[in-house]
Amino acid sequence: MSPDDKAGVGRPSRVLWMMLLAHLVVWTAVPTLVNHNLPLDVVEAIAWGQEWQWGYDKHPPLSGWMAAAAGWVGRATGLGTGDWALYLLSQVCVVSAMLGVYLLGRATLGAKQAVLAVLLMQGVTYHHFTSPEFNVNVVQLPFWAFAFYLYWRAIHDDKLWQWAGIGLCVGLAVLGKYLGGLIVFPLVAFPLVSRAHRWVLRKPGMYVSAGGCLLVVLPHLWWASQNRWITLTYGLGRAGAGADEPWSILDHVLHPVNFLLALAFAGVATLPIVWAWGIRRRGNGSDADESMVPHARLFLAVMGVTPIAVFCGLSLVAGFELRSMWGTPLLLLLGAVLVDRFRFTRVGDAKRMVLPPLMVSLVVAGVYAGTTLGSLPVRDKGKRTNFDGVGFSRALQSAWDEQTDRPLTIVAGRVWDSCNPAWYLPQRPTAYLYADPLRAPYVGDEVMRERGGLIVWTKARRADRDRAKDAEVPVEGLAERFPGHVFLEDVVVPWPGDPEAAGGGMRFGVVYVPPR
Repeated sequence: MSPDDKAGVGRPSRVLWMMLLAHLVVWTAVPTLVNHNLPLDVVEAIAWGQEWQWGYDKHPPLSGWMAAAAGWVGRATGLGTGDWALYLLSQVCVVSAMLGVYLLGRATLGAKQAVLAVLLMQGVTYHHFTSPEFNVNVVQLPFWAFAFYLYWRAIHDDKLWQWAGIGLCVGLAVLGKYLGGLIVFPLVAFPLVSRAHRWVLRKPGMYVSAGGCLLVVLPHLWWASQNRWITLTYGLGRAGAGADEPWSILDHVLHPVNFLLALAFAGVATLPIVWAWGIRRRGNGSDADESMVPHARLFLAVMGVTPIAVFCGLSLVAGFELRSMWGTPLLLLLGAVLVDRFRFTRVGDAKRMVLPPLMVSLVVAGVYAGTTLGSLPVRDKGKRTNFDGVGFSRALQSAWDEQTDRPLTIVAGRVWDSCNPAWYLPQRPTAYLYADPLRAPYVGDEVMRERGGLIVWTKARRADRDRAKDAEVPVEGLAERFPGHVFLEDVVVPWPGDPEAAGGGMRFGVVYVPPR
């Protein structure tokens, strides 16, 4: 029996479930307790999802649908504002991905080694510190993890349901974000580099996966074709296509290097875990793990490295910038690769296994709480999660009620200004994003003229400074599009707990568009 086989406890699943439950509780409770407002991406996703479209101005629909469903659950329970349900949704995605990695690890490395791989995931920033902000990147995690697992099963069992499951996972990943389609590259690369699995390219299984993926994505593609491919143009813009900055040959090198540095930083918290476990490189003889399943090492390496190589290769060729958060699903198998390549000499019982990753998770949770709670007193500048979204939304409702007894059903403006009331007001008005019918085709000017609504914009991050008026309204052709509009008094929203902090709060301009 190898040293790694002795590592762990008699029932690895018990350690696994304890850690998954601890992660779920800690990373749902901490943001719920310290944040006053949902993060930007979360309120935007809710505002999208409650319109139940097959696509939105920035992304495919899945993240919006999931956020809207979680918001409905949160409100239905009657527990506070329901923010907790969105934080829980994020952690369900993370924990589901961990479960997928465990299943893959159990099939390739053995149960105890699979638990170690999952515990090492606690050292990745994407799996804790950034995870409370549910968005299109977090959505990727479970689908990538289960696609890898089902693929391993499919190349051994060649069952139709396994290939169909892969297609479903890839399709859902694409419905979450177009970059989810990059998961196809490692799936295709493995039979190309593994001679023993070339048969995969000749058998119908992979083509069943491709067909299943297409069926899942097809309704969104039809929607996108009817809406000027707005999600695709947004994605190209985020990557730097058509940017105003001058092009430089150095971008082809600097962008992928910066991305690799960001990934390294995201995984740096694995270092204290492996140090505490006593890391030692495996040898090639008796020191190697004899229980290793044939081709497992190559499989884990291809699945883990290929997506990173594709990202960097595309940036190297095209010169576009890679956002650090795009790497969210790319370190899922970091723990599995480390467990495969190294053995750990000080993990002889459950306590020694669990304590280092648990401590890392708790320390990071403390840092997360500290950066939120200390933002106002230390920096005299609030984070978005310090904002009083409930108070802001109620102030807008009061301003509306002073003008009419009709219900407020539309709030127009930029994401932060329009999506907060779309979540925090009980009637959940529609967010008319940027008052742009191309970006929010489910509303349009005619609907707003019929129902009336509010146009809201941030005048100043500090209410004691900027008091500029009409010129700041982020709506072109205001007079022609919404005749009869009225400028209302500014709304000032103090920071919770300290009304005088950071200039007394934020200042918002408000325009009333009367119902027809």
